[in-house]
Amino acid sequence: MTSTTLTPGAGDYFISLSATFEAANLDTHVVVSIYVNGVQVSGSERRTEIRKNRFDSCFSQALVTGVTAGQAIEGRFRSLDGDSITMTNRSLVVIEID
Repeated sequence: MTSTTLTPGAGDYFISLSATFEAANLDTHVVVSIYVNGVQVSGSERRTEIRKNRFDSCFSQALVTGVTAGQAIEGRFRSLDGDSITMTNRSLVVIEID
């Protein structure tokens, strides 16, 4: 799994994304980002080093305004070094703000 998704109604939202990762074969670097309607939220990209056979965490957050009904909010991750990584214990929290 390389993402986690929620689809709230229209509104303005505070978004929090956290996950734990494990690298299969090598020490590797992972990037996590928040996306709304398939577009990366500016400033939400975070990078961290994941050690082989060890669990490491990464966290990102964003304030997003103007989400319309039906637009998906998504947390995505990818390896920068091509190694296989596993995302576990993921959390995507979406809080509507006034």
